Amino acid sequence: MCSGPTEQSTNCGNGDCAVIGIWSSWTSWMPCPVTCGMSLVKRSRVCKELFPGNGVADCVGSNQEERSCGFPVDYCKYLPQPPDSIMTGRWI
Repeated sequence: MCSGPTEQSTNCGNGDCAVIGIWSSWTSWMPCPVTCGMSLVKRSRVCKELFPGNGVADCVGSNQEERSCGFPVDYCKYLPQPPDSIMTGRWI
């Protein structure tokens, strides 16, 4: 058996309340900056207020993701492009 009220509320006009946020959709992954070797690409999203006008939104999670792109330098010799058009990346 529990005692006390089942709900608690307060006026959020005083800045004491967290502003509920919701993430936007992820942006597209940026293009891989290399044509040979390994690199990183990123994408991002924005935390938006679920109920606009209440302040800075609070979302759970990260606003950025990273992943690797490309392939090992050893495979560059199999590319159909001329060698001077290949942009070499680094190992990650």
